[in-house]
Amino acid sequence: TADRLEKCASLPQFCQILRECLEPIGFDGFGLYLSTGLPAEVELGPFKMSSRSKVQYFWDQLPEPCDANWSLTFSLTKRNGKSLGGFTLYRKNTASQLWMDLDAFTTTGFSHAVEACVENIQNSWVTHGEEERLQKSAYESTGTSIGSGFRQSIPVRSSS
Repeated sequence: TADRLEKCASLPQFCQILRECLEPIGFDGFGLYLSTGLPAEVELGPFKMSSRSKVQYFWDQLPEPCDANWSLTFSLTKRNGKSLGGFTLYRKNTASQLWMDLDAFTTTGFSHAVEACVENIQNSWVTHGEEERLQKSAYESTGTSIGSGFRQSIPVRSSS
């Protein structure tokens, strides 16, 4: 899973990879809390938004995250050491066995792979948002470019 997360570039792909890893071992879903929140224009794919900074994804579309009666959360940290947020695993049926050692989340590189993947996806939002802003501002009207003989101003491309 860690190797597949290295190549992951989108939230839908992230959900697919984690579902294929976590569903067979007894988990019902997972959630992300991002300390910086989610940009308004981000495509969330299969995630269900519960707040501006929290999203959840359940395989069987549980009505509410509170229906999962067991959860495990670990912190996510950026490469620079600052907080990225948190990652929560959910289980609804605690009567069935959990087919894994929970140490696997920290000793196999899983948590670091999740951190790196979420940080990369988050960075792509910033990059994509900057590109859109620059494209938009490059074609905005800068005012009247030719004076008196014309009834309307003529928009010209900004030189910045």
